[in-house]
Amino acid sequence: MSTFVIISSQIVHIRQKTLLNSLTDLNDYLQTNNQQFKSQLQALSLWNDYLRVNRLLISLSTDIEQCASYFSCPITVYFMGFIILQCYLAYIVFFVPNLNLFVNLFFLYCLTLVETCQYILVLSLSKLTQCNGKLEKANEKFYLLFNRKNGFKTKMIPFVVKVVVY
Repeated sequence: MSTFVIISSQIVHIRQKTLLNSLTDLNDYLQTNNQQFKSQLQALSLWNDYLRVNRLLISLSTDIEQCASYFSCPITVYFMGFIILQCYLAYIVFFVPNLNLFVNLFFLYCLTLVETCQYILVLSLSKLTQCNGKLEKANEKFYLLFNRKNGFKTKMIPFVVKVVVY
């Protein structure tokens, strides 16, 4: 179960990074050209690129929301099991007397393995949250730069992207 969650979160993270790179490219284009748009056609072309990226971003956030609703209960149970197992193994390793060295090292190895699995799961899910924040900031930055470059003449309103995490 944890392997499936980790793999699916990595796939979502790759999609997030691709969209973040697209938004960053649009923002870099706006920042490097300090002058106003030469024509409305140039502004409209850039705005259409932004809307394409934003549609993909909305699709991605819908996918994240569906994954979050699917994984929320199993992950809760999974973490409860992890914590119970960690407490049990830590009790055996540190408080049970009269264990030979091999058995004690085996339980210590199991404890380390459980801790590592939990860490990797939390790390992969936290990457999604981190990237969602970066996407939101890049989205806002584009809109502000675009309006500044267009002389605040436009009334184009970007789509609101809801950010949902596991």
